[in-house]
Amino acid sequence: TRTALLALRSRNRDINRPAASFLARHGDPEVLVARMSDIAEDHVRERLRRGLIRRGECPRALAELLTGEAPGPRADAAWIVGSAGAVARAELGEGLHAALRTAVERSREQWLAGGEQQGAAERAWRATLWAGHQLEVELHDVVRAVVSGQAFAEADGPVQVITEALRYLAARGSASDAEAIEARLNHDQALVRVAAGAALAALAPAEQAGAVLDRLPVPDTTAVAPLVEATLAREEAAAELLATAARRRVSLAPILGGERFDALRQAALAPGKDPGRLTAIAALGRLGTAAASELLAELLARDDEDETARKAAYRALRRAQRGATTIAGARARTGVQRGATAP
Repeated sequence: TRTALLALRSRNRDINRPAASFLARHGDPEVLVARMSDIAEDHVRERLRRGLIRRGECPRALAELLTGEAPGPRADAAWIVGSAGAVARAELGEGLHAALRTAVERSREQWLAGGEQQGAAERAWRATLWAGHQLEVELHDVVRAVVSGQAFAEADGPVQVITEALRYLAARGSASDAEAIEARLNHDQALVRVAAGAALAALAPAEQAGAVLDRLPVPDTTAVAPLVEATLAREEAAAELLATAARRRVSLAPILGGERFDALRQAALAPGKDPGRLTAIAALGRLGTAAASELLAELLARDDEDETARKAAYRALRRAQRGATTIAGARARTGVQRGATAP
């Protein structure tokens, strides 16, 4: 073991890598954590970190590593304590919350300072936020500052940090955070938009989803899919999601992809010839199932049906009967059944 500890400081990867792998499996956790701050190579610390995580170890010395000046070892410590869960709470006690809060703030300050350590500080910032999420540490104020942009001064922040903050709010935030989260639906990175959509679906009332979709200048269908799914759980969902052109653009794909016949049926049976109803009738034709065809035939058989709706139902029924461009037809050609799993 002593030889392996000495080999960790070697600059030769053929020497330090095998040593790190051996110590990750057999080394004393307290000694390894104490040595991590002296190891400059990230790949060596990574092997030690993964070994401690696999062994379920969480030495008390990690608290000092979390609050230390070096961002690389701080990130390693955050990944370890976050993975340890209840073990970390038992070993580090009440000081865990204070240590993680200090680690988050110090990582932010180092990132803002720039320089050679900015990349390492960004990784430490993300890791400490993740650990706070896993350990249910109260970081709401600093996380809210990240999501709103106040934590970054004039420049926008790192994508991974913003994404991790959004995930924290999705689990521990409240409806009061919805406005700040909604602004991130317009971020230029898809990873942030997807995390914002999931957080908003978890926190915002379902009846507000339609208004959120209307306010988005260029909505990302993938990002807002959780909002659409949350709205579909309500009885009047279809009418709300098909009420405006902006909502129809982003909701049709999840409705058809999920084969939500009941939602389309509700909108198609409504009276009148508004665009939402006509869209639902056309979507039934794209669905092409037996139930969809039966409903379209029922609409055609109505004597008092509006002429515009009747024409839409006829076109949709013909499309469903042909089956060439329907979801049901594609499933029949590929032999895939709805809900079936691979053997």
